[in-house]
Amino acid sequence: MSIFYVLQLMNANINFEGAPLFILLGGAAMGYGYVALLRSGYKPGEWVYNIMDKVNNRFENDDRAYLNRSNTRRNRTMSMYTPKPKQGITQNNIDEILDKINQKGYDALSKEDKETLMKASGRKDN
Repeated sequence: MSIFYVLQLMNANINFEGAPLFILLGGAAMGYGYVALLRSGYKPGEWVYNIMDKVNNRFENDDRAYLNRSNTRRNRTMSMYTPKPKQGITQNNIDEILDKINQKGYDALSKEDKETLMKASGRKDN
């Protein structure tokens, strides 16, 4: 990269058109200043990133924002389709029962295990 700058300086001196030299030096000064500001903790380009984030968030779906909206009808409808945890039944209990079925078969389950499976599935025991 520095070879490019050296060639630009040489070209500016040969043709003696001052504009390329001033453009080159101005760009170098701006780059140095920007890096110096970043190192001191100031973020001069942060406002650009904030604007772009707002534009991006406007056109991109955010599931959390969608759920937090205050539309009671939609929230009521969505709550009908989300599974509700059963009282006293944990995933570990279900996993242990399924392991028993896998190892010994369904007939080896106790009455309580069968009732737990029925409650977890939402079916009523016949």
